[in-house]
Amino acid sequence: VLERADLTATRFEYPKDAPPLAPGVRYRFQLLPTWHPPQEVWFELVDPDHARTIQHDLQQMDAALPGEPSAATAVILRAGFLAQRGLLHDARLHVSDALARQPDEPTLHFLLGELSARQGLSQEAMEAFAEARFLLGGPAAPL
Repeated sequence: VLERADLTATRFEYPKDAPPLAPGVRYRFQLLPTWHPPQEVWFELVDPDHARTIQHDLQQMDAALPGEPSAATAVILRAGFLAQRGLLHDARLHVSDALARQPDEPTLHFLLGELSARQGLSQEAMEAFAEARFLLGGPAAPL
């Protein structure tokens, strides 16, 4: 257990003097603000050999795609591939990066919502789903 009080930054860096994190172990990160319900997310590190295999498989998938898929389609396929292998954080980052370039793509917002929900990030998931509904012209649910 590693505990920090009175954090004001939006980014947490793992201390250099803390025990090293190990591949294949599920770690939990909890945020317990006094003004908001607790939030929790989990993560695992992938061992370097497995990471290289995944990177190679992604390159093979990209090369096997017929024609030139749309940018959104390529992101969806890559994110799905990563999520299927348990790399939810990487998949979510991939979709978030794509949304910075294509903020009006409702499918990417929906996928971000799905990935966020699977990671236990319920507020982020609700916001992404609401944005997808808005872009599709449907009624936005209250946040």
